[in-house]
Amino acid sequence: MTTFGHRPARLIPVERGRRIFAKLLRHVRPGGVGSIQLTYSKSIFSATNGVAPPASPVAARGGDKGNSDPEIQMNPYNINEILWLMQHRGVTRFYTEFTDHGGELGLFLFFQAPPASLPGLSASTQSK
Repeated sequence: MTTFGHRPARLIPVERGRRIFAKLLRHVRPGGVGSIQLTYSKSIFSATNGVAPPASPVAARGGDKGNSDPEIQMNPYNINEILWLMQHRGVTRFYTEFTDHGGELGLFLFFQAPPASLPGLSASTQSK
């Protein structure tokens, strides 16, 4: 299982995490299974159905300065992009469980790669 959501932003920004996930999808064996944990929103954005305002005061705050724990950024992923990548690779079914880590909303996503020869799946999609 891979967790992208709470890596330090300087190591795995969302754009890089998405590219890594796309590459990992290519390495799941035919019929193999994969799982990933992602965050997608914050519970404090409930008034906007989870959509962050353009200039979020949470991001600008830079963490709790009175806390001695190291800051772990919870980078939100666009779930539409993740699901598109999976479907583009031939994944037809997945299972998910929602998570809430102190108001950081996310999910565990479990999926199975298509078998080596799936009827109706074009050769160009299978070789990508």
